[in-house]
Amino acid sequence: MKYISAIGLGAVVIFWGASVSAFQVHQENATHSLYTVSGLVEALITQGIISPDRVLQARTYAAVVERVHAVRSHDAHPTLSITASQLIEHSQLTFGRYEDIKGLVLLAKNDGEATVILTHPEHCPVTYRIYDSEDLMLYDSALRAACGEGATVRYTLAPGQVRMFEIEHRHRDQPLRSGSYRFLLYYGSYGSATRTVTIR
Repeated sequence: MKYISAIGLGAVVIFWGASVSAFQVHQENATHSLYTVSGLVEALITQGIISPDRVLQARTYAAVVERVHAVRSHDAHPTLSITASQLIEHSQLTFGRYEDIKGLVLLAKNDGEATVILTHPEHCPVTYRIYDSEDLMLYDSALRAACGEGATVRYTLAPGQVRMFEIEHRHRDQPLRSGSYRFLLYYGSYGSATRTVTIR
């Protein structure tokens, strides 16, 4: 009885403040989708599970949870620093409205005195999110099907060594209008960094 009560309480907490007319669980072909916290919130918004008057609150909570997680992840790897930069040929980070955005790079550096072993998904070592000037998330590359496929890659990073990951955002994946956009680049659970991109 206590077990059933605990499950019921958990469901109430998860969906508190959301307008839910029915709760159903479906298992299709034994496949599951993996979401980041923000990605899950966006999926719930899209499905109408989170009501429009609670959208801002839900997104705020998701951002707070991810910031706390990023801090804890950094504490777990205190010698690893994550920074964002760009290639020289794209130093202005300004692109035409229909261009693919190229030249963004995320750098992982081992600042410690010992070799560290890092892991990441084979096809999506680095993911990114795009936010507009009002801090609304427009795109999350972690939701791409390819990011849930493939093996996990392990590699060593010697003291002082830097690993560079280049990021390219294709126009067809998420068109962007003229304006400024914040790209939040993630290297798994090791950390994140940002770059601002301008679309002419």
